[in-house]
Amino acid sequence: FKENSSYTDIAIDSKGNAHICYFNYKNGYSAYIAEVVIKYATNSSGTWHTETISDTGIPRTAAGVSIAVDSNDNVYAVYKINHDSPPSELHFAKKIATGWDVQKNIDDGYHHPSCYYGPYALAFDSSDNAHIIYNSDCGSWGSTRYATNENGVWEYTEVYFQKSDYGASIAIDSFDKPHYVLGIK
Repeated sequence: FKENSSYTDIAIDSKGNAHICYFNYKNGYSAYIAEVVIKYATNSSGTWHTETISDTGIPRTAAGVSIAVDSNDNVYAVYKINHDSPPSELHFAKKIATGWDVQKNIDDGYHHPSCYYGPYALAFDSSDNAHIIYNSDCGSWGSTRYATNENGVWEYTEVYFQKSDYGASIAIDSFDKPHYVLGIK
């Protein structure tokens, strides 16, 4: 498949199927002015199939998406929704038979009127708890946050108290401990 897209991420399930999440630019490529649709593609049926995760007319979205597969081959994506002005909302979506079950605004305790979220990274531990690392960009300041739902609710920890918008990655070790790396300017 080929679309006017960027900010891609890929995960492979236990059967070797690819699951891709990406931004699709409806009004031409421009990360700062385009209307963005968050899309999903998979080859799990033997041919490529694409569908929309979120089509809410997201302007100025430049932080990316992350996709991961849990031990039961359930597919999840984490992304943000930007409004015409901040704050943005962090969303966590699970692929279901009829589309996507979206938990909206999972970090609602961290709204500041001038902040955007991103980039993101998502991983699952052996108990299928989600672990997310992401940045808040508040102009001249920001921070990196770690979120998990391992206790049944979303909990957050500030892990780096400076703006870090040059990428983030997370992995879970064999003891279910998260490890992350950040791109620092």
